[in-house]
Amino acid sequence: MPSKNHRLWAIPLAAISGVLLLAVVVSSFVLVDRYGEAPGGAAPVNGRLQFSAVPRYAPKGRVLFVTVAGGQLNALAAFQGWIDPDVNEQDKKHEFGDRTPEADRQAALAQMRTAVDDAPYVALTKLGYPTEIEPGRAIIDQVQCITASADNRTCIKFVPAGDFLKRGDQIDSVDGQPVATSVDLSRVMKAAAHKPGDTVSVTVSRLDPKTGEPGSDKQTGTVTLIEDPDTKGRAIFGIILADTSSVKLPFDVGIKTGDIGGPSAGLAFTLTVLDELTPGELTGGHKIAATGTIDVNGKVGAIGGIHQKAVSVKQAGAEAFIIPASQSAEEIATVKKIFGADKVFTVNTLDDALAVLAKFGGNALELGTPGKDYKPAAGATASTTPAAADGSAPVQSPPTTPTTPTTT
Repeated sequence: MPSKNHRLWAIPLAAISGVLLLAVVVSSFVLVDRYGEAPGGAAPVNGRLQFSAVPRYAPKGRVLFVTVAGGQLNALAAFQGWIDPDVNEQDKKHEFGDRTPEADRQAALAQMRTAVDDAPYVALTKLGYPTEIEPGRAIIDQVQCITASADNRTCIKFVPAGDFLKRGDQIDSVDGQPVATSVDLSRVMKAAAHKPGDTVSVTVSRLDPKTGEPGSDKQTGTVTLIEDPDTKGRAIFGIILADTSSVKLPFDVGIKTGDIGGPSAGLAFTLTVLDELTPGELTGGHKIAATGTIDVNGKVGAIGGIHQKAVSVKQAGAEAFIIPASQSAEEIATVKKIFGADKVFTVNTLDDALAVLAKFGGNALELGTPGKDYKPAAGATASTTPAAADGSAPVQSPPTTPTTPTTT
């Protein structure tokens, strides 16, 4: 039988336990001003791929695409994330800026649709199939960051264009000259022969915060141009354009993505389409993860959440991780520390990624152009879908500090 003193202690201990339990329960329902990025998962693309116009080859190896789990946190999750080094937390202002979470989600879904369309285009073009591309509207995806915070998560100072131009703005005219496509923007800027430091008048259709699409709110402002760090004397805005063009494919290639958003699965999608359109083993029969955006020219771009993705890849048991070379040096070092330096490969292009896969014994450098003689079946129609801008607009290379967070 417990002593009297023990019985006396049992009452306050039970009370404290009850209070703590109540606090845990309540905190799991109370949302706070914190948004987190946590390791999501790494899964094969193959089961999401759909096409039937040409033979499909099922490989033994797998290319994994990687996701990041995110969203608004409750008090309990925010505390757990605060003590977990693999979770990145931000408040609403730093996570979304002037946009609403819903607009950000819609924009991420649009970016995924772009990746779903660009990847088959790049793969089919690589294999010699007849493809076409048309430029789309000049919509701003990012404004270049000059100075980032010490933790590389927040931009402290943007290029001068950031005083007026915002992510999601659709550029309608420059100095009164109409801009219908990204190519028009390049043409207008080239014809004006601007110099760094010049100012131009820009009219934009501003993003609708509810839909995440350019709306009817037209605004005109003055923008100061900067010098292109890669081309002396060339004047640029210091922006990155979103992928808005359309591609025409000889047959439909579908990729089911559900509610996953963001453009960072582009490289993994492209590699898987290549693998299933050709006999043999692109990966040499291995399980290899890949992340990175891809444009219609096969260029691989930087992505967000690379730390969390490295954790997911390690948990999935992948044998190698292919990442964009345009990630910051700090990010690349972090991935190597998490996953192992000898298993991380940085690439700038699709061809670079294929060269990496060839090291694992695959046929990545022997794909050839099996689609060069392809002719659609009688009565078949080509597929037209949105895709990336053609890269001819006066845009800046993707910033490495800070990168824009994405959900894939």
